Amino acid sequence: MKKLFTLLLITVAFGACTKKEENNANKPPQNFTASVTDVKPASAQLNWTEAKDPENQSVTYSVELKGQVLASNLSATGYKLENLIENTAYTGKVVAKDAAGLTTEASFNFSTANSPAPSAFTVSLSKATYKTLDIIWSASTLPDNGTVFYDVYVNKVLRVGSISTQNYIITGLQPQTQYVIKVAAKSAAGKSTESATQLSTTVNQAPGVFTISKSETGVTTAIIEITKPADPEQEALSYFTIIDNTEKQIYPNTGTGSTFTYRVEGLSAATAHTIAIKAKDEGGASTVSNAVNVITYHRPENDFAITPAAEGTKVAIEFITASEQKINTLTSRYYVGNDWKGLSGAVITYTTQPDGKIKIKILIDDAELRTIYNVKFQLNLRWTPEDISTNSLLVNYTHFTPTTAKVSQAIIKGPGTFPPQWTVNFVNCIISDYSSWDIKAIMFGDIDFSTFAGFALCDPSKTGYYTGNATNNQYSYLKTKTAGYVIVKDAGGYHKLNFTYTWQD
Repeated sequence: MKKLFTLLLITVAFGACTKKEENNANKPPQNFTASVTDVKPASAQLNWTEAKDPENQSVTYSVELKGQVLASNLSATGYKLENLIENTAYTGKVVAKDAAGLTTEASFNFSTANSPAPSAFTVSLSKATYKTLDIIWSASTLPDNGTVFYDVYVNKVLRVGSISTQNYIITGLQPQTQYVIKVAAKSAAGKSTESATQLSTTVNQAPGVFTISKSETGVTTAIIEITKPADPEQEALSYFTIIDNTEKQIYPNTGTGSTFTYRVEGLSAATAHTIAIKAKDEGGASTVSNAVNVITYHRPENDFAITPAAEGTKVAIEFITASEQKINTLTSRYYVGNDWKGLSGAVITYTTQPDGKIKIKILIDDAELRTIYNVKFQLNLRWTPEDISTNSLLVNYTHFTPTTAKVSQAIIKGPGTFPPQWTVNFVNCIISDYSSWDIKAIMFGDIDFSTFAGFALCDPSKTGYYTGNATNNQYSYLKTKTAGYVIVKDAGGYHKLNFTYTWQD
């Protein structure tokens, strides 16, 4: 009996010890719940309540979806599920784990939504030309304000894809042709909404009316002024001349103004021509201006003869030219004293002759010529509006000023005891109006005897005559002539004293 009691005490004591150990064992986190909100086609928000640990140990969480661990060691009580597939059922769980590794799970399930298609929209025509359609469309939107992109199709053929604008210009089309235009609005998820319409291109419209407003004719050219045409489709224009029914492309500088000028070249001189301008757009439609009739001038005569002569204080030059066009005094010039000089200050008159040719008279101030003897003189004339020039023959010229001196007698006496001798006498013994002078030439015929001249005196201050010798051959030659002259230079300039001479055997 005593043994039985002792065994019972041991058993009770052991049982009490085991129950105490069980009451002191670590326990897993408490139960908690998980829920899914804000479900979208590709994402959802997972949240769960806090799983408290009986021993107040720290708790971390891991998220599993369809058996795949998406995240672990989380301390927060929420996680965003992303990269989901739309319209799909998902199951998963959140596992709470304490520091000893004991876990408690909370499961969840949900289904993703369908991706919405972009909203409906309309396509319309902004502007049509013969080769383009400028289309616009209203905005297509998504519920989440996501970005919408657009594809444009022409007759079911993709023209442009994934553009974000709400307009597009379709180019390269045919005139007067109907096209099916479709615009597809698409989301990032690939959902799309389409809008289609039928649109037609127009007829190619020709450039606007324009005119040749004025023209200026030259010898082989004509300068015309043209009002600038406008193209309804605002296309670049090319230009052509139509000269006597012959068309040729030209490349004028049209500038930015309302008019431009063009110089037509290669015309025939002294000929009637008909000139018009054609403007053509990129599609080949064209407009022709009014036609103007021009008559080009005769070509100037080259190497024309001139005879300069003194006219008061001017040099007067008269000549005949076949050109009716006037001289361009800004670019014409004359050659004298080894230098070219301008005609800008010259006085020029034009007189039409009975045969249609033009007599031109040029008056040049010759102040500097009065001190130059026997200068070379030549004209180089330029004709407007073109750069055609013509040159005169080169001649010698001296401006002779008036004088009271005159030759009273000139004679050549033939051979005898002495060689032939010539003599020039002056009226009242006056050779110059000044006390000092130089003899530049004493001419019998075309023979100059000034180098061999001697002189005699009428009185102590003035020379009365000049005399000198000639050869027998000169005498025989000069018997066939009768005219001569003396050239004197003094402070008043150059004087030419003409005379006729006699001869005596």
